[in-house]
Amino acid sequence: MFFAFLHRVTGKQEHSDSAMRFLELAHDRALTRSRLNLYGGLAGIALITELVTGEVLTGVEDLLLERWASPATVTEVRDVMHGSAGNALYSLCTRSDRRSELVALTSERLLKMAEDDPGRPLWWTSPARQTKTRQLEFPGGHGHLDLGVAHGVSGILPVLAMLANEPMLDADSRARFKGLARATFDQLRTYSRPSNPGRYPSCVNISGAHSDSRLAWCYGDAGVAATLHITATALGDPEVKDEAYATARAAAARTQDSSGVEDLSFCHGSAGLLHLFGRLYSTSADDLFRRAARSWADVLIQQLRETADLQQGFLLGAAGVGLSLLGASTTIEPKWDALTLCSRATPGVGLVI
Repeated sequence: MFFAFLHRVTGKQEHSDSAMRFLELAHDRALTRSRLNLYGGLAGIALITELVTGEVLTGVEDLLLERWASPATVTEVRDVMHGSAGNALYSLCTRSDRRSELVALTSERLLKMAEDDPGRPLWWTSPARQTKTRQLEFPGGHGHLDLGVAHGVSGILPVLAMLANEPMLDADSRARFKGLARATFDQLRTYSRPSNPGRYPSCVNISGAHSDSRLAWCYGDAGVAATLHITATALGDPEVKDEAYATARAAAARTQDSSGVEDLSFCHGSAGLLHLFGRLYSTSADDLFRRAARSWADVLIQQLRETADLQQGFLLGAAGVGLSLLGASTTIEPKWDALTLCSRATPGVGLVI
C-alpha cells in the first residue's frame, strides 16, 4: 500500500514497480497460509490486491465463502484484525461479483456471535477466546471485555454501523444492526471516565476493574474517537458524534509525556496519532486537531532521526510510518485507511495504480 500511494503522489514508475513486486511476494506467501483473516491472512492480501491493482484476486471468494460458512467455534474471535468483524469489513470493501453473498454470510455470522455468551456484556471475551497474556492479566476463568479498536468493541462498533446502512442487506437486517450498534455504543460509553487522562481503558474484567491504556490507534482514546466518528456518520447519531469529539479533544490535549507513547509505529506510536488527528482535523476543521497532528508529526520526525533501523510492515513498521507522513503532507485523500476504520468503507475504496 505504501508504494502504491507513493506512486499516486509522485507518478514515478519505480514506485509502481515496487508496489507490484511486494504484492507478488504477498501472493507467494498467501499460498502457504491457512489464515483467512483481514490482518495477516488471505482476506487482507486479496483486498490489498484489489485496492492496489483494481482486480479481484481470482478464486479467493470461493475459498472465503466455503470457510466462513462453516459453523463458528467457541474459540473463534470476533475482532477486526483476526476475526468476524474483519471478515465483514473485507466484504464491505470488496468489489467482487460475489459481494452480496460475502456481505450476507459475514454479517449473519457477526450477528450470531453477538448472541453467543448470554448473561455477559455484548462482545465479552470468554476464557476460551482469551490469549494466554489476557488469561494471566484476568485470572479466574471469567474472561474480559476488550474495549480497543484492534481486538475489541471499538473496532466491532463501526462495522456494525456500516452494516446498518448496507444496501445489500434487507430492511430487517439493517434495523438489527442499527439496534446492535446503538446497544454496543451505550455499553462502551458506560466505561468512559471523563475525569481520567485516558477516558477509555483497554479492557475491563468481570467486576469492572480496568487496565489503563496509552494513547494509540490499537487501544485508547485516539482510536476510540476515530471509530466513534465513523459510527456517528454511518448512523447519523448526534449523541455518538458528541462522544467522539469529546473523546478526541481529551486525546488531543494529552502531552507526549502523559500519553505513554514510546515508539513511532502506526499501531501504538506517533505515526498512528499523526494520522488519526489529521483525519479528525479534515472532518471537523477544529484547529485543536491540526495542532495535535503537527505536534505528533514533530515527535515522529525526531524519532525517525534517532532510529537506526525500521522494521518492515504496516502496523509496526516503515510502511505505516510512510503512509502516515504521506497522508499528512499531500492533498490526496488517504482512503486506504478504511482498512484501519479511520474512514468509512465503500466498495473499491483506496488505491488503483
